[in-house]
Amino acid sequence: MAYKNTSVNKQVGCLKRLLKAHTVLSKAQKRIGKTKKLLSKRASRQECIKVLKELPLPAFIFNRDQLGFIAANSQFCELLGYSEPELVAMPWKKAYPDYVVPILQKALGVNVPNGSVEWLYKRSDGKTIALLTKCSRIKLMYENGKSNSVSLITILRIQGENEVQAVKYFRALH
Repeated sequence: MAYKNTSVNKQVGCLKRLLKAHTVLSKAQKRIGKTKKLLSKRASRQECIKVLKELPLPAFIFNRDQLGFIAANSQFCELLGYSEPELVAMPWKKAYPDYVVPILQKALGVNVPNGSVEWLYKRSDGKTIALLTKCSRIKLMYENGKSNSVSLITILRIQGENEVQAVKYFRALH
């Protein structure tokens, strides 16, 4: 039903967007419980990837020891314009603007960011986007007993968008 009053139309549209955001946040909160449990222990690769695929927000797992993408969910792949196999196979530097790579290398060499950090990424079409990320460290265990330090990185905000409810939720966790 369309209202003649544009102010009412704007309010109805705003309420619909708020309801949709609330639904996404509710799903995220349920799945974050699983993520927190995963982060509190040493996790297998399969456990990490399963949690990653279930997250409603764009996310990826980054190998901090060998510097590269281990896995990404479909939302993150769509955001950057790559398929998951392309993203995992390509050099990690290709996902960042050239002028950001030395800064990121230095940050990774000193101490991998943990918490909320805004980084610039380069899409497959060459365009640069700013993403607010939430980084969480995990010790990834392999079947042969070896382990790697990885980061589960969740995208909380994309440039030009208003801060999403998920940001407030993640801030409340710390």
